[in-house]
Amino acid sequence: MKKVVILKIVFCFCLLTSFGCIKKQYINKEQPSSDLVQAKENQHTNPIALSYVMQAAIAEASMDFYKAIALYKTAIDYDPHSLTILQALTELYLKVNELSPARIHIMRALKLEPNNLKSWKLFINTVLLQNDFQSLSAMLDRWSRNEDLTEDHYHLLVETYSLMGNFKKASELVFLTGERLGWNYLKKEKYGSLLFLLKDYKQAKEIFQKCIQEYPNEPNSYFLLGKLALNENDTLYALRLFQNYINLKKNDPMVWLEIIEIHYNLAKDEIADSLLQSALNYFPDNVFILSRDAKRWLQRKNYEKAIEQSHKILQIDSTFITSYIDLAFIYHEINDYANAEKIYEKAYQIDSTDALLLNNYAYLLATQKRNLEKALVMVNQALESDSFNVSYIDTKAWILFQMGQFHDALQEIEKIIHQISLSDEALSYEIWDHYGDILAALERKDEAIKAWSRALELAPENNQLKNKINQVEK
Repeated sequence: MKKVVILKIVFCFCLLTSFGCIKKQYINKEQPSSDLVQAKENQHTNPIALSYVMQAAIAEASMDFYKAIALYKTAIDYDPHSLTILQALTELYLKVNELSPARIHIMRALKLEPNNLKSWKLFINTVLLQNDFQSLSAMLDRWSRNEDLTEDHYHLLVETYSLMGNFKKASELVFLTGERLGWNYLKKEKYGSLLFLLKDYKQAKEIFQKCIQEYPNEPNSYFLLGKLALNENDTLYALRLFQNYINLKKNDPMVWLEIIEIHYNLAKDEIADSLLQSALNYFPDNVFILSRDAKRWLQRKNYEKAIEQSHKILQIDSTFITSYIDLAFIYHEINDYANAEKIYEKAYQIDSTDALLLNNYAYLLATQKRNLEKALVMVNQALESDSFNVSYIDTKAWILFQMGQFHDALQEIEKIIHQISLSDEALSYEIWDHYGDILAALERKDEAIKAWSRALELAPENNQLKNKINQVEK
C-alpha cells in the first residue's frame, strides 16, 4: 500500500557538525586566502623548496591545481621532511579527487609527526572518501590508546566514530575524556546523546536531568530530555520541556515542529493550526515547516493547497524528496497515474535509496499492473531498510498478487494480518481488502468475505467492497 509521508522530526545531537566542516574544508575548491603565500613562506627554511612553495601557492590561488601539485612535489624533493608541504599536497589531491596519492602523502606526514591534528583530519577525510572503513577503524583504535592526546584529538576521534555509526566506541571515548581531562556541559550532553542513540534511555535521562540542574540556560538539554519523554509516551512532560527550549532559543524551527506535532497528536487541531501558522510566519522558507503545512492540507484532502505548498518547497529545494512523494501521492489519490509516475521517477533519479519513495512508487506500478518486476525490486530494497514495515510488506504482497503468485502473496500478507491495529483505519482498510482479494484468488471464499467485511467496517462507504462481497455470496 502507498503510505502518506508523516513528517519525522530529525533531531541531531550535533555529533557530526565539526567533522562535517572539516570534510567540506578539504574537498571544496575555494580559492585560498590572500595571505596564503606569506603563510607558506613562514613555514619553510629550505630556500629552494620555499621558491617552489611560493610558486605552488600562486598556482593554487589561481585554481590551477595540477600545476600547484607539480610544484609542491618538486618542493618536497628539496625538503622531504616538510610536514606543511605534505599536508598541502594532500589537500590538493583531495580537491582534484585523487585519493590514492592523497593517502600516500598524508601517511608520510603522519610518520613525521604522528599526533599532528591537521594530519589526522586529512587522513580521516581521505580514508572516508575511499570508503575504507576497516583501515580507518584500525587506525582510530590505535590512536585512541595513545595517552598523550589532547581535548582536540579526543573530539576528532569521537566525531569520526559517530560519523561511522560506532556510537559505543564514541561514548566510551567521551567518558574517557571526561574522566581524564575533566567534564563540562558539552561532554555531558554528548555523552547523554550517544547513550540515547545506544538506547540506554535510563542513563541518558539521568544525564540530561543533571545537565538541566547544573546548566539551566543551556537549551539542548531540554530538547533532548523532551525527546526521551516522547519516547516514554510522556507527551505533556515533553511539551513542557520543548516550551522551555523555545523560551531559551526561539529560532529553531525543528522544535516548533515538535510542539506542533504534539498538539496534533493530542487532537488539539486548533492550537496546532495556530502554532503552525506562527511558524510559517517566523520561518517562511523553511522546507520542513512548509512540508508540515502541506501534510496538513493533504490529510484534510485539500489537494489544491497541498500541491501549492509542495511546489513552493521544490522551488526552494528541488531535491526535497518528501515533497515529491507528497505530490505523487496526491496524483495517485485522484487517479492521475501518469503524473504520479512522472514525479516518482524524477524523485527516484535524485535519490534511489529512499525507502518510502521506493514503496510508494512500487505500489503505483502494482496498481497499474505494469513493470511489476521493477516494482518488486524496489519494494525489496525498501524492506532492506525496514523489514517489519507493515505498508512495505503489504505492497510486496500486492505486487506478487498482480503477478499471479497468489500463494507467495498470501505468505507475505499473513506476516502482518494478525498484527494490524484496527485503530489505524487508513492502514487496516487496504490491507484487509488486499487480504480478501488474495484469499478469493485462492478460492477461499468464506475467508475472503470475512476479510472484506473487516475492511468494510473500517470504510463503510466503500461500494467496491460491498460489490466484492455480493459477487462472492451469489
